[in-house]
Amino acid sequence: EGAYRFQTLFPYDRKRKLEIIRGEMESGAFCEDNVRPEGVTEYITVIRGRMILEMDGRQYELGEGQALRFCAARAHSYRNPGGGRDCFQMVLLYETPDGL
Repeated sequence: EGAYRFQTLFPYDRKRKLEIIRGEMESGAFCEDNVRPEGVTEYITVIRGRMILEMDGRQYELGEGQALRFCAARAHSYRNPGGGRDCFQMVLLYETPDGL
């Protein structure tokens, strides 16, 4: 269903309780993301292209410069609807007592 790549820019930091990941998806690519533990919030920003995030049966379409915050403990997926490769950044904030 297309190619996608993730690159960890800043690995999980127990003190700061966050990690930062850069992603790219080819046109038409689809990716189901890992469900994280309760208390993890994901902040995703589209840097280039477009992305559709699906969660709880709803779709959220994001364009360049747009961002979305959501509970990463809910099942979610990403899709590039076409028109070229997209690029995005994810910040995962672990607001749990133990972090990971």
